[in-house]
Formats: sequence, structure tokens, C-alpha cells
Amino acid sequence: MASEEKKKSAGYRLARYFLQYKYRLLGGMTTTAILGGLDVAAVTGISHLVDILSEIATIMRNGGEFVVEKHIDYVDYTLRITSFRDIALFVGVIFIAVFGKAIFMYFHEYLMNSAAHKILMRLRLELFDKILVLPMKYYDREKTGGVMSRITNDVVNIEQSTASSISLIKNGLQVIIFIAAMLLTSWTLTLFVLVVFPAFAVLLRVYGRRIRSISRRISLNVADITAFLQEKINAITIIKSFTRERDERERFREMAYENYKYSMKNVRQVATLKPMNETLGSLSMVLVILFASYYFVQGEMTMDVMTRFILLVLLAYQPIRTLGKIHATMQKALASAVRIFELLDAETERRDRPGAIKLADVKGEIEFRNVSFAYEPGKPALRNVSFRVPPGKTFALVGPSGGGKTTTIKLIPRFYEIDEGAILVDGKDAREVEISSLREHIGMVTQETILFADTVFENLRYGKLDATREEVVEAAKAANAHRFISEISKGYDAFIGERGVQLSGGQRQRVAIARAILRDPKILLLDEATSALDSESETLIQAALEKLLRSKTSLVVAHRLSTIQNADRILVIENGSLVEQGTHGELLGKGGLYRKLHEIQFKD
Repeated sequence: MASEEKKKSAGYRLARYFLQYKYRLLGGMTTTAILGGLDVAAVTGISHLVDILSEIATIMRNGGEFVVEKHIDYVDYTLRITSFRDIALFVGVIFIAVFGKAIFMYFHEYLMNSAAHKILMRLRLELFDKILVLPMKYYDREKTGGVMSRITNDVVNIEQSTASSISLIKNGLQVIIFIAAMLLTSWTLTLFVLVVFPAFAVLLRVYGRRIRSISRRISLNVADITAFLQEKINAITIIKSFTRERDERERFREMAYENYKYSMKNVRQVATLKPMNETLGSLSMVLVILFASYYFVQGEMTMDVMTRFILLVLLAYQPIRTLGKIHATMQKALASAVRIFELLDAETERRDRPGAIKLADVKGEIEFRNVSFAYEPGKPALRNVSFRVPPGKTFALVGPSGGGKTTTIKLIPRFYEIDEGAILVDGKDAREVEISSLREHIGMVTQETILFADTVFENLRYGKLDATREEVVEAAKAANAHRFISEISKGYDAFIGERGVQLSGGQRQRVAIARAILRDPKILLLDEATSALDSESETLIQAALEKLLRSKTSLVVAHRLSTIQNADRILVIENGSLVEQGTHGELLGKGGLYRKLHEIQFKD
């Protein structure tokens, strides 16, 4: 789809969001029409007053006497005014119009803005829902900052556009109402106005395209800046330790300057548009007044009609000016809308197949049957891997880095879909099982410990949200985390900061292990779960894990061979293939890759 077609499509889709709240919008549009009608009523009252007062002024200037009677006679013409009640009537019309506007303005603002905020809430919810169901492959290739930018920067642009959309509807309706009133007042002058004012549309279209193109570049640049900042903040220790502050400062300055450069292009376009808009509008008004004055002097138009028409043009001019300002904002929003809908349209995790079954009474048997998988076409990460883990047994995965151990672990909960073969849980093809049902029976502790910016208690309870405090404490004790938790200020209620930065690496890992213990799954996946622990902590954790693993089916990825010597079976994976398997003693006796790895680690 071409770029221009994408923008049109994004515009139509945004419009459909508005249509979901059509009754609120219809109510808002109705109040807008009433507001426009009240403006016309006020103008009519004012024009009649001007006409009456001008007639009185003419009589007085010519030596006549103004008498409040049924008739006012002067020379050869008669001014018919019943009494001051005529003047009071038009003043009353103006007062009612002003008072009515105040009332209907409230309903207009409430109805239109409530619809706008509902649209924004719906967009944010849909974006976050989408993030939760995007496949892991999406996060492998996309920058986290880019995804965040769409939810923050781009949604802010949409937020601004919703206010502009409301203003667009309001001002558009007002222009229609005022032009209709102008036609009823003087169709010849209205035709002149309709010839002059469309020049706005040509101007807006030319500059709108430029603004939209520049705005998309700015959005992409902001996404890069967000990703850069997130990466550097997370790696601040490395930056300081390698004294790379100056280099990173220069890289950020280049990105910031690029953002400034595009922003200034946008500023120049908008800055050029505003004075041209103002000049064209003012020139149009001058021409309208000139032509109206000509008709009046020629006697083809009364004071009442001329005053009413000029006031109507002035009323129409303001919303037309506003439409010009709205256009720039809408073009910027369209560029953001394209990026938002690109995310919403991204391929999700494979949905459950029709008739997918729910796992119940899980024993925990895992079997790989000739499984092959590639992250990218032509670059296999696993090749024809087959093994079976009986219920309650512990299998270890070892081998050189990049061999496919972590990939094997990630395929079991279907973070990725295999290309060939089958993965079975209790004899059932995992692809025929509901994903949520499958993952409910799996506990996972990864090499990179993921904790949330919350309390220790809430991080532990994340594995089982309905857990009692006693259950949380027992899980912490099983992971040998209770002691250090009790020693820190506020204990289990201590706030541990973003990603658990207030805890040491070993402490974070023990919290993660306790979280998995609390979940009490039938299948336990440990990917370098003890990698961040010192020797003392590792010994304590190993003792806890040995008790835990007795009743679980476990797959353990380990580089430290000392931690998996008691595994029921050890699988040796190299270059995506299963090259050896057996017990610790059997593999040492074979003299293959496992023995070489063992000799390297224990050569001292």
C-alpha cells in the first residue's frame, strides 16, 4: 500500500472510532447547530437594531422630532415603530441568544469531549492488548523504544487531533449554517464569498502534505530517541565503567539535532501557513465589505441587510480560520495514526486452533519429536531434535553458547511456533492445546531476572495472585530468600525499584526462583537460574531446587556442569542438534563433547 493510501486508510479508521460513539457525537452536532442558530438570531437582532437606530438618527439629523407614539412622521416618509417595545424585543432576542449559547455550550463540550476521551481510552487499551499478544519474533526485531513511542508520543498526537476533530465538526457545521444564512440574506454576495474562500482549501492542501510528511519523520526520530535513552539508562553502569560518557553524549546530540532539524522544518511550514491564512482571510473580508458597501450606496441593499451580511461573514471567518489551524494538527495526527495502526495490524501470536483442548490433571511429560525451528528462514536454530522427559524427571541442557539450549526451553510454552515436528505435553500436541492452559502449568526462571517496580511481596505474588502472605513467605524460605528480605528496610513491603535495582543480582535471582516456587507448576524451566549467584547462595538454592524438582518435570539449562551432575539425564546440544545424551557418568565415559566441556571447567 502506497504511503498516501496508508494515510487515507488511517484517516478512515480514525473516523470509525468516532462513529462508535455516534450518539454522543450526534448530540454534540445538534448542540453545535443550535449554537449556530443562536448566533444567527443574535446577528438578526443586532442588524434590526442598527437599522432602527440608523433611521432614528437620520430623522434627528434632518431636524425631525422623535416621538414615542404609534407613528413618527417626518416630511414625506414614515418610520413605523409601535413603541420602545420593538427595540426591547430585539434586545431580548440578543439576550436570549447569548444566554442560550452559555447553556448549550456546556452540553456541546461535555458530549463531544466525553466521546474524544472514550476514543483515546479505547486506543490505549487496544494498543496495550496488542502488545500482550504480539509474538516474541516481533520484539526480536523491533526496538522497545519504538513500541513505547507509539503508545506515548503518537497517542499524544492523536489526543491533540481528537480535540481538533471536535473543533473541525463544530466549526464546519457553523460555516455551513452561516453560509446558509448568508444565502438567505444576499445570494449574490454569498456567491462572491464562495469563490474567494475556497482559495483556503488549495493553500491548506499544499502545506498539509508537507506537514504530514515531516511529522512522520519526527515520529520516527522520537521513537529512535526513546529507544536510545532506554538502552543507555539500563546500561549506565557499562557506560561509566568504560568512560563512554562523551561518546554517548555526542551520539545523543546528533539524534537531538536531527529532531530539531525536522521540527524546524515543520515550524517553518506552519509559520508560513499562518500569515498566508491571515492575509488571505483579511483580504477576503475587505473585498466583501467593499462589495456590500457598493450595493448599499447603489440602493440595492438596505442597512439592515448589509449589517446582517457583514456580521455573518465575520462569524463565518473565525471558524474558517480555525479550520486552517486544525488542518496542520490533523496532518500531524494522520502520520501518527499510520504508525499506531501499523502496530495494531501487526501479526499476533498464533491463536488457539478450533477445538483446542484445555490441559487438566497434568503429569508433566514432555516430548520433542523431530523438532526443527529457525528464527530466520535459512538459519536453523534447532535441527531434527528428539527426546522425551518422563513426568517428575529432571533433564539438563548443556553445550556451547548459541547451540540452541535456550531456544529449546522457549519452544515448550510456545513463545515461538516450531517449523517441523511436534512438541507433546502428556502426549498431546502443544499446538492443539489452549496457549493459556499450557502456560498455566509451566514455571520459568530466565537467565535475565525480570522484576517489576513494586514491593518484594507483589513481585513474589506475581506467580500466584491469590497467594496468602504465609504462602509467599514459605516460598521465599524455600528459595533461601527470606533471610535477606527480612533484613532489608520494610522487609516484604520494601519497594525494590525499576527492574529490582535495589537488590543484588543474587537476591533478584532468588526472588525470581521463589516466584516460580510459589506458582507450584508441574513443569519447571530453568534457564541459567543460578548464574547470578555467588557460591554460598548457589549452594543454598541448589538444596532448595533439589527438593522442588523431585515432584516436577524440569528442564535445566546450565553452563556450570557442577549444578546438573545429579540430573536424571543430560542432553548435549551443539549447533542446533542433539549430539549426546545420558547421565553424568555415561557422558564422561563416552569421551565426547560433554567430557571436553567438563575437562575445560574442571581442569584445575
